[in-house]
Formats: sequence, C-alpha cells, structure tokens
Amino acid sequence: MLEERWEEALTDSEQALLIQRTFCNSDPLVQLPVLIEVLNGHSAVLAGLGRLDEAVATAEESVGVGRWMVEGDRPRFRFSLALALHEPP
Repeated sequence: MLEERWEEALTDSEQALLIQRTFCNSDPLVQLPVLIEVLNGHSAVLAGLGRLDEAVATAEESVGVGRWMVEGDRPRFRFSLALALHEPP
C-alpha cells in the first residue's frame, strides 16, 4: 500500500515538474523560485521510492537553479538558493 502511494506521488510530482518547467519558459525570474520548490518535492518522492541517484541529481538541479538566480547581483533570490541548499534528497 505504501509503495503504491509513493508511485502515485511520483506521477503527480512528474506532472507538476512538467507544468512548472513550461511556466519557466515564459517568465523565468518569476517562476524559477517555484521550480526550486517543485524540484525539492520531486527529489523527496524519488528518495522515498529508494531512487537515490535520481533524488540527488534532482536536488543538485535545484541548487544549480538557485545559484544561477543569485548570479548577476540578484540578491532578492538568496532565499530561493537557501531553500534549494536546505532540502536534503
């Protein structure tokens, strides 16, 4: 039963990630902080399923997005980077 719930969560998480990536194409600086949250959630689901390599890769993507956001002297995005760094896979 628990495994089935994780699989359902994975389906939902993958859908959320696809939707959010689409939003990021239209307005990246507004949507990228949300992408970080979605990536962190997806990483947690992958870890819950024991797919640790994928979970770590997803967490690393989240951190990469956060680091990109603070480059170019955009300090207003430091919270997004902190969020990405805080969430363990």
